Formats: sequence, structure tokens, C-alpha cells
Amino acid sequence: MVTNIISFINMKGGVGKTTLCKEIGYYMNKIRGKTILFIDLDPQANLTQSFFRKYKYKHKNQIDDEKTKKYTQTEVSIESLFKYSKIEEVDIDEIILSLDDGLDIIPGSLNAIFTERTTKDSILEKSLYNLIKNSSLRGKYEYIFIDCPPTYSAYTVAALLPSDFYITPVKPDSYSILGIQMMKKVVADIERANDLYFVAKPLKHLGVIFTSIPKNPEIGEIQTISKIKESQFLKEKNMYIFSSNFMKKNDYFKNLSYFAVDSNSELLKENLSIIIDELEERIANE
Repeated sequence: MVTNIISFINMKGGVGKTTLCKEIGYYMNKIRGKTILFIDLDPQANLTQSFFRKYKYKHKNQIDDEKTKKYTQTEVSIESLFKYSKIEEVDIDEIILSLDDGLDIIPGSLNAIFTERTTKDSILEKSLYNLIKNSSLRGKYEYIFIDCPPTYSAYTVAALLPSDFYITPVKPDSYSILGIQMMKKVVADIERANDLYFVAKPLKHLGVIFTSIPKNPEIGEIQTISKIKESQFLKEKNMYIFSSNFMKKNDYFKNLSYFAVDSNSELLKENLSIIIDELEERIANE
């Protein structure tokens, strides 16, 4: 089985990065029968919170409310990975949580920001690469989706070292190009500093995908998208821009357990299907 490892990354927050990541992966599992592993490396852990709410899990130290009292408590977390050095035997059951048939997650942790301050960067940066290699996760899943932090940190390096591809979600506004420029600079810095990891397996950019686009965008939104597409920076970098946009839906942000696949919206499901078709075509052509 070929495993495609894809990081979702932008140095600008609030662009729908986590939502796009979870919706694509969940759709691929539920509708197309793909085996999926999510990895939550964003210290905000929104990806984890979404799936925990969906599958009724809670972290050990989570404060209960009326909804979560009956949830299953778990200590499985990305934090468990960081306590091992690369030469120690990793207990995979402390790190990977099975949510459903062919759908697993390495949960994030709100304590991750403290973990970064107390753990050597070299251990953090190479931990995920070593886990995937030593635990033979390549070949176990068809897709591994990594939700990256919107900052340059050891977690960003940890995400990109094992990745085959990365994709950049962009919410169109006047600062979008700056966010893309920062992201490309960060990726280039990581590639230079870790060139041995990328010699045999160059990291490939699948492109930019616009997010939070209404079904009928206003003229101002259309003009902003056009300006981004025509920007000198994107042209110089020969950056691919997805022809399909990720549609806006308020429920994505209001309800943590909301997933388009489980909704009554055929429009959102069709939107995801088109995006995934284009994503798979991009991968096949790389």
C-alpha cells in the first residue's frame, strides 16, 4: 500500500486549515473507504477536540460538563511520543487512538506548548519521522494528514520531515499573500536545515486552496481572489492554485462535532468530492 503523507500548513491563523484537513480525511474514509491517520501537531488541538466530540472521548485532565460526563477518558496523546528518545521502544497504543474502522488519530494536546519548552528541539523535530519509520506506519494507511501549527516551531519541522506533500489553505484577504510568502520561507528554511531528509524524497507543494468561499461570493471577494492569483509572488514560484474552493459553512466553526459527510447538505459533500478528486490528481501527477 502506498501511503501519502500530507501536511496542511499556513503561517497565518484563521484560514480554515484544520477544518479542511478534517473534512477531507473524514470524507475519504467514510465515502471512499480510505484508511486515514490524522496527526494533530497544532498546539490549539482543534482537530483533536473535533474528533473527540464526535466520537465521545475526553482527555484525562479535561473538566467535565453535562455533555462530556459520559465520554470515554483517554490518555492517548502526541505528548506520549515526546517522552521517548529515538532509541527507545515506542508504545504505539499510548500515541495512536482508533476512532473508527480505518480512521485513527494521534491526538494533540493543549500542553504541547509546555512540552516544546521542556524538550530538546532535536528530539521534538525528529520524533514523528522516527515514529512513522520505526512503527511501519507507511503501508498501514493510505493517507496520513498532519495539521500543522500556524507558527514556525519544532512542531512545524516535525510535521514536514516525514511529509511527502504539503497543501496551503488560504482565506482570501489583504494579508493572504504575506501568509503564503512566510509559509514558503519557513518550508525553504526547514528543507535547507534538514537537507538529508529531503534528498531522496523531495517535499512537494500540492498548491493553494481557497477556503471559506460562499456559494455566491460578492464582487469584493472575487476581486481579492483574482489579485492573489495574479500576484507576482505566486507567478514567480509557479504555485498551483486549486480550481475548486472550499465552501463556507458556519456550522464548521460553531459545532465542533459537525462534519459535512454526516449532514444533509449534498452541496457540501459534492464540494468535498470535487476537491478530493483534484487533490488525488495532483498527487498522481507529482
